[in-house]
Amino acid sequence: MPRLPLLLIALLAVLALPGCVYLRLLTLKGQFGEFDRYCEVRTEPQLELRFKEPPLLAEDVDELIGARPSATAAYAGGEVRAYAFARIAYAGEEHLPPKILTLSTTVVGGRIAAIAFPRQVSLVVPPALAAAALRSLGRAEVDKLRFSATAQVQTPEGAAVQVPGRARLREVLGEPAFTEAQDDGGERWIYRYRLVAEPLPGRKPVVAAVAFRFPPGAERPSRFSANIAGKWLYLDLP
Repeated sequence: MPRLPLLLIALLAVLALPGCVYLRLLTLKGQFGEFDRYCEVRTEPQLELRFKEPPLLAEDVDELIGARPSATAAYAGGEVRAYAFARIAYAGEEHLPPKILTLSTTVVGGRIAAIAFPRQVSLVVPPALAAAALRSLGRAEVDKLRFSATAQVQTPEGAAVQVPGRARLREVLGEPAFTEAQDDGGERWIYRYRLVAEPLPGRKPVVAAVAFRFPPGAERPSRFSANIAGKWLYLDLP
């Protein structure tokens, strides 16, 4: 599912970061392991993950992504930072307005108090399934050499029918940039995005991707994956 949980989840797969940032990421992963104690999920008006004892600093997100926010807005209690990802058009689609996925963070006292995921998430992912995906982060297996994290989404029996199918994904996200054939006869849909923001000094423009792997002949994907600036997340779906 399109989670551009993207940003948050990529936190688990980082190696070449300043030591203090990496330590805060370890604290975050520990909090995911005791999810109800440290985290709260809200589904209205959009999917949002809130931290009861925020470990990350506002600038940690910039360091992880490799760029400044696309836009910021201050309010009485803090600041909202938005990161807008524009889908890279495929051939023949260049004349259409870009589809934008916007991830935003709420900063209070210099720390990330909440992360709001793109509204497209709420359009295709039922609340129970989205919450289960966030909870699965506490069980993620991190491979530092491959800059990746893998987690299995565990939901109540019967929830598998809630995973969005091909038609719904096309309706919300559009056509994939390209499709990869898999060795087992299945296929993988890949969408590519470019962050509309200034990269940090010495860093390259940020490119992201989300992908859905379909078993042979299947209508619904069995795996979701996301990449931001070379950091991968894999979610095995029910």
